[in-house]
Amino acid sequence: MSKLRLLAWVGLLATALTPLYGCGSECAPGTTEKDGQCIVSSKGCAEGTVLMDGECVLDTSGCSDGTVFDNGLCVPAEGVCEEGTTFDQDTKTCVPNTDIVCGDGTEAGAEGSCVPSADACSDKTQLDANGRCVVAAAACGQGTELDPNTGDCVLAEAGCGTNLALDGDTGVCVPTADVCDAGTAFDSETGLCLPDACQEGDVLVNGLCMSPAEELALDFDLEEMEPNDPAFGAETELLTVPAVDGEPFVFLGNIDAPSDIDGDGSLDQDVDVYEFDAVQGDWFEIMVQSTGLQAPAFVIEGPNGYVRWSAIGQPDASARQMIAPEDGTYTVTVLPSLVLQTEGEVSLVGGDDWGYVGSFKAISAPAGTDADLSTGNASFSGEYMTLSDNVLNLTGLQMGDIVRVSLDASGDDVEGLLQHWDATGILARSESAGAGSSFEFVAIGNTATVLMDWVKLSGPDASFEVSAEITGEETTVTIPAGGTQTFQVTGEPYDQIYAAQTNTQSEDLKVSVVEDLSGTEIASEAALGSDESLKAKVENQGTYTVTFTNETSANVDATFTVKVLPPFDIGTLAPGDSGVSPMFDLPEGDITYVTFTVGAGELFRIGQDNAGDDDIEYALLDPSGTVVDDFTYVYDTEPSNPDYDWEYFISPNGGTYIVEVTTYVSSWSDYSTTDQVILVDNYGVPNDLGALTIDASATYSQPAPMARNAMEFHKLELSADGFVEFDVSTPADEDVDVYLFDDTLDVIEYSTSPTDEVFQSEELTAGTYYIGVHAWAALPSYDLSATLLGPITGSPDFSSAPAAAIPDDDTTTGVSDTITVTGCPTVQRVHLYVDITHPYGADVEIDLTSPDGTTVDVYSDNGGSTDDVVGWLPRPLVPDNSMLVYSGETGNGDWTLTVYDDNDYWDDTGGTFNEWGLSLVCQ
Repeated sequence: MSKLRLLAWVGLLATALTPLYGCGSECAPGTTEKDGQCIVSSKGCAEGTVLMDGECVLDTSGCSDGTVFDNGLCVPAEGVCEEGTTFDQDTKTCVPNTDIVCGDGTEAGAEGSCVPSADACSDKTQLDANGRCVVAAAACGQGTELDPNTGDCVLAEAGCGTNLALDGDTGVCVPTADVCDAGTAFDSETGLCLPDACQEGDVLVNGLCMSPAEELALDFDLEEMEPNDPAFGAETELLTVPAVDGEPFVFLGNIDAPSDIDGDGSLDQDVDVYEFDAVQGDWFEIMVQSTGLQAPAFVIEGPNGYVRWSAIGQPDASARQMIAPEDGTYTVTVLPSLVLQTEGEVSLVGGDDWGYVGSFKAISAPAGTDADLSTGNASFSGEYMTLSDNVLNLTGLQMGDIVRVSLDASGDDVEGLLQHWDATGILARSESAGAGSSFEFVAIGNTATVLMDWVKLSGPDASFEVSAEITGEETTVTIPAGGTQTFQVTGEPYDQIYAAQTNTQSEDLKVSVVEDLSGTEIASEAALGSDESLKAKVENQGTYTVTFTNETSANVDATFTVKVLPPFDIGTLAPGDSGVSPMFDLPEGDITYVTFTVGAGELFRIGQDNAGDDDIEYALLDPSGTVVDDFTYVYDTEPSNPDYDWEYFISPNGGTYIVEVTTYVSSWSDYSTTDQVILVDNYGVPNDLGALTIDASATYSQPAPMARNAMEFHKLELSADGFVEFDVSTPADEDVDVYLFDDTLDVIEYSTSPTDEVFQSEELTAGTYYIGVHAWAALPSYDLSATLLGPITGSPDFSSAPAAAIPDDDTTTGVSDTITVTGCPTVQRVHLYVDITHPYGADVEIDLTSPDGTTVDVYSDNGGSTDDVVGWLPRPLVPDNSMLVYSGETGNGDWTLTVYDDNDYWDDTGGTFNEWGLSLVCQ
């Protein structure tokens, strides 16, 4: 719709509405007609208003008390104004009286209150907009300025001197970085210039950065004086034993430059020696920190060969705890770590700035960890370093209990000690601790303590796992004539129950061991002598009763020992691991069991060693208890000789194997051994070279370095009968050995140093074989190839038929024949055919000489009493020495074959050199 039409509609609408609200009855609501006009009616006025002169005005009767109606408004009445104010007719409000009386320095304000007057402010101040006297900006002195927030004169930035800045928080001038001298730096937190050498962990002492060691050195108790090494006749420095858990005794020292301390004309290494007295069971903590000494270390020595080192390899400090095993005097020798680690081989170091600070502290005996053995076995693990964490309290013991403590695992970087402290606090036993080591003790009370101590610690691998169990009982009782004494023990398969008795009357007692579940007697001895023992092998898990019977006519006062001997466990061997059993003695006719665990498909070997280099016998049982193999007359094995009485095995399914070890028994003697151990090396799963057919090859490159005497194994399947040619190369012609094993891992043959030549096997039948590569020295890598070759057939390319007699028993001249070869400038391989008739082939020796003059004894003293020598070398006849030495020589020219009969013992006639020939493979 257009705007014009819209306006027209509006106008028309207004005209239409006019007659509706006109006069009379047509006046709008709230109005009435008067004199022809519509005026407001009284009913049209709003609430609070009345009609007056035709208008609605405020109803004055509605004004509140104290107000009056004026010009339509309620305003204050004159009499209602409070004291100090007056009613103002113009404004109709109460206003302050103008004649108010204000005190000195004030005047009446606009609101009727007294406020400060301008002349009330003192010198250098002025009245601000809020009526306050504040310091005038111009009144602030030099270097200060007016603080608009407080109205005070405060220090201005410009008021700080050179290299100073105003600190907004404190309002004082502090140094800036520019004020600091060389070698120092401004510290914003302290506002001080501190040395550049401040490091993390340093402390601030009197404005100087110090290491904790330097801070400790400020309050020392003793400063060492040279000389103090008793090795040169000097007196040691004395350390005062401090109160337990009190402040440490602090001592200072310096490792001086080498000098001729003893006057013998040669330089000596300076060390500082201190001493202190201790009582058995005292605990101490010793720390030596560097204040210049490079890698400080110390060694503690005491009565009866007591020696403990500080940890090796700590750059700035070394520390350790100790417990005194007995009363006496102990020394602490401070020296550089390298001197200690090499035990003096590296020495003659030191200087004026090789300082250190030591702390010597007496500490409380640790509470330890409790383990109740009356409820079963206990285990405990930790780290060797902190001795006070390594205390195991064995509880729940009875007098006479036999307790076995075993070190199940021990880090490679620690020389540990497994100790037993008895119920009276006496060190009863201290044994060198290696994984698998153990000892037993008889409880003399209800408690005992096991401590994992250490002599040397040189790296992070310093954890341990210890277990303890009650394995039997030792008791002394009187058995009446005809009486018995019984014991009950619990055993596992391959445990042995040990029963022994000793009595002052030297009487024999009967002993029997019975499996409780079946009632089967598993071992007995009708007359077990005093100081004799019986061992019974446990076949099944369960309880067993040991009964001693006195069949004499008198009472016997006897001491009985009954306990369970578990197998010596080497533990689980990962690929590449070597394990050694705990050391044990093997009396004549005795049996001991050793266990170890390997994974499925892994190849391992077993050897033995003992103090007397004596032979033993042993059988290997698989995880099911089945005998895998047994061996007699087993020599001491040598790690460097893989074929020297090592026995090799494959574990098809993995698991725990048992070695049953016995003494060697011959027709003339029984042998006992001492310090006997069983050795096990796990080589892991052999590398699979796959299956070979005739003329096919398999190759392998060893990427990782091999340690000295390390060995790698490879599995090889032959699909046909033939000869395997091995070629091993190393980066710098390092020597290695190649061993060929059959499928039962018996050594078939081996070649030493095959990097000088290619090694060929004898003829092999199709099947599974294993190849072992042994490194004589550290080896960075090697490459191996294996080729399956068939026998050489056909006629030779060059041949001769001398039909010459072989002189009998002639090792000097023999008979020779020559063949001239052409068309072969460079030899790759030589194939030699021979036809020799001889009544005793073991007498025949054959030499082949090349045109370059190289002679190889290719065949010597092989065959039997009726063997002729006919066939091809190197296949199927296997040469005694490799013919590959000709590789690279010239083939053209004269080749000479010489045949000897080198023995006249078996016959009085020589043989006949019938025929020979050559076929050369040329490059």
